Amino acid sequence: MKHHHCFASRVKSISSSKFIGAAFSLSTLLFIQAANAADITWTGATSDVFNLGTNWSSGTVPGSSDNALLAAGTAVFNDGSTISVGYLSSTTGSLTIGSGTLNLISTSSQQNFGNNGGTLNMTGGTLNIASAFVYRIGASSSTATTFTMSGASAVNTTGGSYFVIGNGILNGGMSDTASISSSASNFYFGDSAGTVNFTMSGSSKLNSSAGTFVIANGGSTNTTLSLTDSASINVTGGTLKIASGGSSTGTLTLSDDSYVNVTSTNAVIVGGGGGSTASVTLNGNSYFNATKIKMGDAGTTASGSTSSITLNDSSTMTLQQLTVGHYSGGGTSTVTVNTGAKLTASSYVTLGRDDSATGTAVSSLINLNGGVLETQYVQNGSGTGTHLLTVDGGTVRALASVANFFPAGMNGSSAINTITTPVTIAAGGMTFDTNGFNVGIGTVIDGSGGLNKIGAGDLTINSALTYTGETYVTEGSLSVGATGSLATSLISVASGSILSFDTGSGLTNLTTIELASSTAVELFYDGDMTLESLTLDGVEVDPGTYTISELNALGSSSSITFTSDAFNATLSIIPEPGCLTLTAFAGMLLLRRSRRA
Repeated sequence: MKHHHCFASRVKSISSSKFIGAAFSLSTLLFIQAANAADITWTGATSDVFNLGTNWSSGTVPGSSDNALLAAGTAVFNDGSTISVGYLSSTTGSLTIGSGTLNLISTSSQQNFGNNGGTLNMTGGTLNIASAFVYRIGASSSTATTFTMSGASAVNTTGGSYFVIGNGILNGGMSDTASISSSASNFYFGDSAGTVNFTMSGSSKLNSSAGTFVIANGGSTNTTLSLTDSASINVTGGTLKIASGGSSTGTLTLSDDSYVNVTSTNAVIVGGGGGSTASVTLNGNSYFNATKIKMGDAGTTASGSTSSITLNDSSTMTLQQLTVGHYSGGGTSTVTVNTGAKLTASSYVTLGRDDSATGTAVSSLINLNGGVLETQYVQNGSGTGTHLLTVDGGTVRALASVANFFPAGMNGSSAINTITTPVTIAAGGMTFDTNGFNVGIGTVIDGSGGLNKIGAGDLTINSALTYTGETYVTEGSLSVGATGSLATSLISVASGSILSFDTGSGLTNLTTIELASSTAVELFYDGDMTLESLTLDGVEVDPGTYTISELNALGSSSSITFTSDAFNATLSIIPEPGCLTLTAFAGMLLLRRSRRA
């Protein structure tokens, strides 16, 4: 205090000599301003007009060196003017801004609107908050603060350390073209055990250009943020987190044409704290675009986290990378893509931890329930939790040619797992779209459902697939490689498609093969393969053993061709139950031919 007194005396001395200017930095002037600031309280003695001196305890409207206190009552700022005050705070008081600009320029340590409830209602106009260390809207844990924005109203924060909407109980929403834009180091929608329910509609926008933007930060914070119409969240800098720290719960729901667009290259964190619960749901035509999402990134093994992403209707999520269940002591990270929805990860998807470190136990699950997952590959990351891709009526679409679409995980040149990605086909089946690429499968795929291969390009089976449903080659080619086998009960090949068996490949179950007209079968082996039945363009072939030339003679009228090249392959049709496939081994691995449907 003695130091401050001397400094103030020095300022007074310099002022009396009328020498003010270069000797003072901006921070010095702001210090003087804060030292001379007056607390002016709203009385509303004359009316509800904010810009009327008789409504304030000092008899004058607060100025740039004053603090405006709305202890109680309602003030209306609607005359289109521009007013600057040190800071604005309220206890139970309410403020309506209809037009004009209200600037809060103080950098004091903490400012709260809504210490014990109150309402901030903006139907127009602009509220600018400049470099406040902390500014909170809604700071009561016992009485709800209401915060609503409509029209073209705008809240802008420039710099500062913390901008918090909902440090206590807060309800509200935005509509029309209202916007909140923050460049604060930390922008929290719900903080420190706050409870926030906020709805965005129209073309309203939340914009964050720096620092960390968190939906539900710390403690027992519970934030529900719902977007409808074409409302949006736009993150151009810093990091977006949903449920970060402690036992926080963050719920983000997008509907209609609303969207989240993250152009910052930092990973979006969904479930970023031990004990946290994060939920992201997309409905309608909504979309979520980002470079990368990490789910279940608690940063500790001391406790688990629960995170989920659910895509419904025609919604889309477009990323470069997706990590499902990165680093947590337990819990579950689940992605569900339902019918009509699409998830794109243009590079790859990781189930489990995606770096070279170990020590995570979170379960990592993807459920394709009729929806589409398109990516270059789905790798199995590290961790002791359950990792599983389950397809029940969904489509897996390749975005590149790869030797194994479901590999053991790698982080650069470092292996992070030695086990390939587990895949189960449920009763609804799996459609695999090679999408013009040549793709290999080198993992075990089990389940009761079947496989439908579509798209130009070749799908090569290099492992034992034990799913028991039917197999359809609708487009392109399906090849069973030298180390591959199928347990399917039926292989049906559509016109223009190709079915190929390599040396050492085979069928581990009684199988029926149905060939439509204009199909091709490649038998690159010496010896015999046994089938339960063979149908050529709807005509069942009699039991027996057939050479390649005999098979071509049978299929010639329907343009069905059989090729064995230098090999001496035969097909035997033995309908008796219990007969297992006999496969022969010899020759060399030949290149497969592919044909566009």
